[in-house]
Amino acid sequence: MTKSRRVREHHPAAHNRTASVSQAGMRAHNLSLVMRHIRDNPGSSRSDVAVATGLTKPGVTKVVAELMRRELVGEATAPTAGGRGRPPTQLVLTGHHVTAVGVEIRIDHVGAIVQDLSGTPLGEARVLLDLKPQPHTVVALVHDTIAEAMRRAGRTTALGVGIAVGATMDSERGVVVDSSWLGWRDVALGELLAAELAPELGRVLMEPVAGLSALATSRATGFGITGDLLHVEIGGGVGCGVIADGRLSIGARGFAGNLGHIPFVVDGHRCACGNRGCLDTVVGFEAFRRATGGAPSRTPVNYHEYAQRVHAKAYAGNTRARTATRDVADGVARAIATLTAVLDPDAVTLGGYVLDLAEPFLDDLHAALRRYNSPRGTEPVNVIPTPLGERSPLLGAAMLSVESIFQDPTTATTTHVA
Repeated sequence: MTKSRRVREHHPAAHNRTASVSQAGMRAHNLSLVMRHIRDNPGSSRSDVAVATGLTKPGVTKVVAELMRRELVGEATAPTAGGRGRPPTQLVLTGHHVTAVGVEIRIDHVGAIVQDLSGTPLGEARVLLDLKPQPHTVVALVHDTIAEAMRRAGRTTALGVGIAVGATMDSERGVVVDSSWLGWRDVALGELLAAELAPELGRVLMEPVAGLSALATSRATGFGITGDLLHVEIGGGVGCGVIADGRLSIGARGFAGNLGHIPFVVDGHRCACGNRGCLDTVVGFEAFRRATGGAPSRTPVNYHEYAQRVHAKAYAGNTRARTATRDVADGVARAIATLTAVLDPDAVTLGGYVLDLAEPFLDDLHAALRRYNSPRGTEPVNVIPTPLGERSPLLGAAMLSVESIFQDPTTATTTHVA
């Protein structure tokens, strides 16, 4: 018996539907391509966009016109030298009708920001957090903090909510796999938030603090941060975020960046994860507080303020404070040297409490990086503080909430404004 081959009949209408779908997909692709370039290169001209994207100038003009009709992109006039000649027209994001909501769940507070697509802040709110709070308590605080920020912004609906959590995350399922400072393990935070937050706020997306700090830092303009980025965040735990080809890398299982639990010291201090000698036990905030003589606290400690006090002591000549600062710098340098040898990024940025240790820490860090640099004979990658400071996770969370628009600008409608 021979197998029969099914022959598809040709229907002109079906062919036209396929062609229209392909055209719609190409249109969305070009809109996304141009919009992402303008986001990453504000002030570009239409000619700049054409050169960078490979689209024709007439094609760029058509795409920009549609983005302007959707109120996602606008024009600004650049000043000319000496005031002569026709000033070039620059393209910038507008999107004032698009509402982005970012939330951060940190060791001592829950914060929320509401901003438009261009990043203009519209409203913020913050509430203090107890030590090792219950999940339902945090969810209620997130709800109330968003509500207050939205009230201050004068908005009632949003495209989405991005949330930065200091934890090992399964971002796809919205599960906090482990967070030592929250005291959580396998908490379905996304499910709890979806049940609590109003549907008018849109989809809830979550990523670890370090990843969203990396996202925000990579898009900070005017600081010379370009190309692939490695961002290291040191707070209650240690994490890193990798931006490759303009996108946040989360790994095959979503656990990329879990730097704090790599084995670092043989038979070192016991880590909250159960192992000994993890990087968290060497440079994490609790390790630093232990090294500087700080006693355990029953309430959350603002590690930025604590680090500032230690810096003042070190500056005044306190030997213990100075030694602890040098030891943390050495541990951070070893971790960064290992990562840069593997990843070879264009830039490395740093965030967390260590930035409050100021110049002594940074001087020690760069000296240690020169010692650990590999391959020998090359200049170590320059490590700089994130220009966004401690706000980087919150701003990254807001960016995450509107990422869908940059993937497909046709999803933006005026329903995302009050």
